[in-house]
Amino acid sequence: GSEETALLAPPLVAAGYTLYALDAPGYGSSEPLAPDGYAQPALAGLAADLLSDLGLSPAIWIGYSWGASVGLHTAARFPDSIRGLALLDGGYLVAEDDPDYNADSDYDDELDELRRRAAAGESWDAPHEVIGAAMVASRSAPCPPLYPLVQASGIPVLLAHATEPRELQALRRVAIERFRAALPDA
Repeated sequence: GSEETALLAPPLVAAGYTLYALDAPGYGSSEPLAPDGYAQPALAGLAADLLSDLGLSPAIWIGYSWGASVGLHTAARFPDSIRGLALLDGGYLVAEDDPDYNADSDYDDELDELRRRAAAGESWDAPHEVIGAAMVASRSAPCPPLYPLVQASGIPVLLAHATEPRELQALRRVAIERFRAALPDA
């Protein structure tokens, strides 16, 4: 789960839904994976297996940021596991959208940057190694190539994107146009 769970849970439960807020590997009290275990296709397989093992397939997947991307990968690769996607500010941006993106950065570079940011006072809900692995893995398996598979599956998709900070609006606009072009029913 994430801190957004506290906001989402009450209205969903009041509407009669059962909500499962899972911690991604390495978050909360879940065990971390080796860095290559954070590859989006691998996480999609873990997610589909978990949904099946819990008897929840097909499920409505609500994912925030990285969780939205994992949801898209799960829907594209295991469409029988997902009956709807709610993407909360995720699954539509790619690393290349960021003007500061460095295509040559690797896992060690990510760890160095995260350590620098931590020294400046930033904090996260998972160890640097987990966040760095997730960031590198997300860049290696972006979501836009999956859009046609999700569109063809007929799985309904809702994208709720951030509006702050305002200086990123132009960047988001381009990403949202790409998303809408590939998923016109979303």
